Amino acid sequence: MAAVQPRTDGRQRILKKATELFAQAGYEGTSLSQIATAAGMRKPSLLYHFDSKEALRKEVLAEFFTHWRELLPSVLAQTRGGEDRFTVLMEACVNFLTEDPNRARLFVREAMDNPEAFSAEMTEQLTPWLALVARAIEEGQRSGVVRKEVNAEAFILQMVRLAMTHFAMTGVISAFMPTTDQPTDRSLEELLRIGQVALFSPHEEASKNG
Repeated sequence: MAAVQPRTDGRQRILKKATELFAQAGYEGTSLSQIATAAGMRKPSLLYHFDSKEALRKEVLAEFFTHWRELLPSVLAQTRGGEDRFTVLMEACVNFLTEDPNRARLFVREAMDNPEAFSAEMTEQLTPWLALVARAIEEGQRSGVVRKEVNAEAFILQMVRLAMTHFAMTGVISAFMPTTDQPTDRSLEELLRIGQVALFSPHEEASKNG
């Protein structure tokens, strides 16, 4: 007789497949039966863990937001300012999205399909922590490390947009860079370079390169 898988394993399989299918077809375009089949179980088994599709959607997004609520204050507390903080934060972002690019696709899909609800959830879940990142950028401006002309909130928005778009488009990046070796890696390197050049003062860039 096959061993019964632990309850948490079934729950995690459901969340992983729900993330994938919601990212691909959207919330309205995905049924609980499809998610159950993808997770290798029957619909009643799925409903044991989540009593509705909306409950499942909320849990999928909660996992996404929980990661960032835990990550952002940790990075800010454990790193000094300047390049070190930017590098660690971007590496953490890259690792999280590389682990499952469907997370980025889900972010883009929710922003397109459910902008009002998703914006409200972003505000509730992440705004306090994004404000900490904005304050860190402003502290860098006062010390001369960060360019004075940078708008902290707008910079965060653009970096989030670029990172999410990069990972959401991993399947088609090579079409834009047909003559480039390892186009996905090169695209990511360019994204990070753009962020560093836009954020840090020229003398800070010179000290890093010199």
